[in-house]
Amino acid sequence: MHILVICGFEGLRFYTTNLLREAGFVVTDTACLTQAIASVSTIGVDAAIIGPAAVPDEEVSLIQSLRQHNLWFPLIAVSRCERWSHISNLLTAGADEYIQEPFTTASLLGKLEKLLHYSPLRKPRELKLNAGFGTIRVHNLGQQVYINDTPAKVSSYDYLMLKCIAQNLGEDGLTPHNLLSLHADQRCGRDMAEAAEHLLQRIHP
Repeated sequence: MHILVICGFEGLRFYTTNLLREAGFVVTDTACLTQAIASVSTIGVDAAIIGPAAVPDEEVSLIQSLRQHNLWFPLIAVSRCERWSHISNLLTAGADEYIQEPFTTASLLGKLEKLLHYSPLRKPRELKLNAGFGTIRVHNLGQQVYINDTPAKVSSYDYLMLKCIAQNLGEDGLTPHNLLSLHADQRCGRDMAEAAEHLLQRIHP
């Protein structure tokens, strides 16, 4: 398995690279996004480990840039920031897993093995929801939402809510009855189901 490591901290990049090589992986490491994309285009990778960055927002931007190049391999985001809002932004930007730095060898390899095991199931696609005002399309691997083919800006929480509802309802429609069933089954969490109706009011074009 070939792993891409992108990290601006040389010492940590060296440590992570050696850790992975000792575990039997082939590793390409870089601090540069351009070199990372070139490496992927040339040799391909099975997964990536990205971060941390000096500024947490740079971690989000880096993941978004990779995903915008249609690079959908499994990705672990490494960060020193513990704020839930930042973790949510990493996940909605396209990360599959989050791990806090400093991390243990066991925790990193455990998350990586899990992602590699399930990677055949990861394919970019759109989830559709029918609403009274039209169709909502949610990209399942990135924070992209379209309402009647027009891009919509939504918060990370709203994106996660729409994604969860779309995964559970499919194209059945965002009706009061269906939202009530989500709440009853708690498939999206009690708070999320209760907030769905308010979300519809906010994103109504």
